[in-house]
Amino acid sequence: EKLEYRSIDFERVVVKNMDEDFFQPASVVNYPSGDYDFTRIVEYKHFPTNAQPHQVLEQEAQGQVQQSLRQTQKSRDTVLFYERSKDDGDPYYPVPNDRNKNLYAKYQEMAEKEEGITFVGRLANYKYFNMDQSIQNALELFDSHAPKVVVLQHLQNKTGGPEALLQLLLAFHAWMPSRTFYYQQSPGGEEMKSMWFDDYPKLAELTPLEPSTDLKAGDIFIIPEINNCPTDLVEKGVQVFIYQLGQNDAREKVRQGCRYISHNFYLSKQNGIDVPRSHVIIPYMNVRKTHFGPIDNSRRENIIILNHIDNDGAGWEQVNPGLDNYCLERSSCEVNRPQGLTAPQLNELYSRSKVIIATCLRGSERMPIEATLAGLIFITNDCDNSKDVRDFPLPREHIFNERNKLVDIVQNVLDNFEEEQAKLDNFRSMYKNFGHLTMIEETKEFYKAAAQV
Repeated sequence: EKLEYRSIDFERVVVKNMDEDFFQPASVVNYPSGDYDFTRIVEYKHFPTNAQPHQVLEQEAQGQVQQSLRQTQKSRDTVLFYERSKDDGDPYYPVPNDRNKNLYAKYQEMAEKEEGITFVGRLANYKYFNMDQSIQNALELFDSHAPKVVVLQHLQNKTGGPEALLQLLLAFHAWMPSRTFYYQQSPGGEEMKSMWFDDYPKLAELTPLEPSTDLKAGDIFIIPEINNCPTDLVEKGVQVFIYQLGQNDAREKVRQGCRYISHNFYLSKQNGIDVPRSHVIIPYMNVRKTHFGPIDNSRRENIIILNHIDNDGAGWEQVNPGLDNYCLERSSCEVNRPQGLTAPQLNELYSRSKVIIATCLRGSERMPIEATLAGLIFITNDCDNSKDVRDFPLPREHIFNERNKLVDIVQNVLDNFEEEQAKLDNFRSMYKNFGHLTMIEETKEFYKAAAQV
């Protein structure tokens, strides 16, 4: 038994030698009165918006569209289509009487039993939709089926890790706002949110959600690596992902049923983690705190910044006291170990410095990246994250080891600063390219992959 639809018959009429440029005042004129045997006249001559005033767009009967733009300089001809309703042919408009409503309810019940198929749009709803209504219908259907995403936040700490989690949350929210939520473990979540509003005003639009009560099987809960794997949620069927932001061992949490995403390429294959590219979601530098403009070398001095020095490994032994002694002997450089500086104070230091040194990187450390974007030369050792050029495309001559001594590298970059600085153009270009939009695309790829599991 079929649902009834009203169809349309199109009659093509050519009118020649008119007294006026157009047959009617607008492209579409409706005739709802019973005095006419047609419901509408369409004159396609109105549609083109280019310089030729007499171009014609022809439409063949039964909806077959053919564009043939005929140019006639002084033509008074036009093409019209008369539309008439009929009860057979292509389905255009539903007939919403009681019989059809009851029959549609039976079809809807059958459709809901089909696995792996989603019915959406005019035919699926037995309603006439305009384009905006069709899009809204698809979005609402997505909302009713799509897994929720909740990202745990540590808003009380304005440091790199919490900021990366916040950027991740906002990337999901940008394209699925009704399915994205945050969870703040510490009390005073709303007050802590306001601390970030200047940098991330969209945060004000997000709402909290309690994972233990509001998440169901298939939903996604993302936590940082410093948190324990919530086995109660895993047993419930919630997809728990740990956002790896540092060098924490993952093996036990994987055994407990948690999975991983990584903030860079190196960590995606370390410490018991082995995730595909779709599970690498790269955070970005805060444009309000980081220099993204042209590099200015006019104020630079031979200042060397030490950041994230591995106190227990060979990195520290090679840096200290060797670097201090080197600067003392030359009396032409200064070693600076910044602590507790505000963002403006750090940017001021970057504008005057030439080199930043960090050893045994445990991830994409923000301070060396910020400094490099400001024009400093980044020197590190052949340890941990510096081994992956996808995260740190550094010249090999800027990486120290037993053969390539740190003081030799420092002397070379200070003596040939602008030449060595230019070798980091690709590095700066890559990190300038990372941003909210790239993170949105990566969250889409991750979500697609997670939904297929």
